[in-house]
Amino acid sequence: MARRPDRDGRRSGKSLADFEGQTRQIFKLLNATLEKAGGKLGDMVQMTVFITDVRYGDRLTQIRREIFGDNFPGSALITITGLANPDAKIEIQGVAVIGSR
Repeated sequence: MARRPDRDGRRSGKSLADFEGQTRQIFKLLNATLEKAGGKLGDMVQMTVFITDVRYGDRLTQIRREIFGDNFPGSALITITGLANPDAKIEIQGVAVIGSR
């Protein structure tokens, strides 16, 4: 899979065909979505992560620690045989609490 342009039309440093590239792009898109609602990734309180290869688990933990520090949201990691997009290696569902509503 060739590198895809990101939302601004630029090419990211990592190919979206690789696990790390897909993971970082997902967090970038989650952050953009949360910012539109007045929040940020730090507002996430729970996430469910689906990966297609159990060997990705350690790298995911490293990337999450880079993004969230030691205060990342509660999470579940589930290994599955595939996702709707056959090129996808990861999917993240999250819950965020924004503000004091």
